[in-house]
Amino acid sequence: NDTLNGFEGKLVFQIVNAHGAVVYRTDLPVSISCTSAQWVLEKDLHEYADGTKLHPEDHLAVTINLYDSKGALVSQGCELMSRPKFFAFEKPSFSWNVVQDGNNCEIELTANCFAWGVWLDVKDADCLFSDNHFFVLPGETKRLTAYDIDCQTLREGLFIQSISNLNHAGR
Repeated sequence: NDTLNGFEGKLVFQIVNAHGAVVYRTDLPVSISCTSAQWVLEKDLHEYADGTKLHPEDHLAVTINLYDSKGALVSQGCELMSRPKFFAFEKPSFSWNVVQDGNNCEIELTANCFAWGVWLDVKDADCLFSDNHFFVLPGETKRLTAYDIDCQTLREGLFIQSISNLNHAGR
């Protein structure tokens, strides 16, 4: 916590497989003083690999979400337990909805499986996104903002990719 205020909340630690199913989950209360650090969790992740030793072809990823005391997402991260080129990504199908909000568009994006390294682009238009390299788990909704673009242009030109598109390119 590098702020001048203390922080109260919850850390959600998960191990998910390539489809996005949760293999392990723990919710940990977090209470950190201002301008300090705290060790929250120490786990030997080998025990969650279905009794096998970890190897480059593992199909597991670690997700960490931090929520404040009101339940709002503060920060999230995801790390693969192998190199991306060896990870057995499934090819996701994305569903999305767009709503105009002034000069911006609010996007709600879902995926049918674990999607890592997701990024957005718009054909024949230029805009900025509130986040543009993220992960999505099945059953979760990622909310984003596209700045300075109208909904029709966004709907007609939105292009969604993930790292799995690169991994499946030669297969």
